[in-house]
Amino acid sequence: MLATSAQLLQADITAMVMSFDQAIAAAIRHLDSAAEMRDEKLEDAPHHDGEVSTMQRTREADQQLAFVCSIIVESVVGSAIKPKAWLENEMLNREGQSSFRRLRA
Repeated sequence: MLATSAQLLQADITAMVMSFDQAIAAAIRHLDSAAEMRDEKLEDAPHHDGEVSTMQRTREADQQLAFVCSIIVESVVGSAIKPKAWLENEMLNREGQSSFRRLRA
């Protein structure tokens, strides 16, 4: 029974790591896409508007890129935290402690 339980735990952890790897790969694709969109936005702008307007468009595009990147990074970090919390809870449950009992201590 203990071996089967350990094998199930190992399978769960492996699945979580694979899921996290997929989340990272998707995040990299989204970040690349966001950077490309920023560059396209700057390329599509008319070049005769002057230096101040170009600087303003660049600043706005950079702010939008930073905002999108923060959302993507937050999503990946959230994906990483869930397995860690789950694993800690599983380890405590296997030791005979519940997470609520640990909080009271």
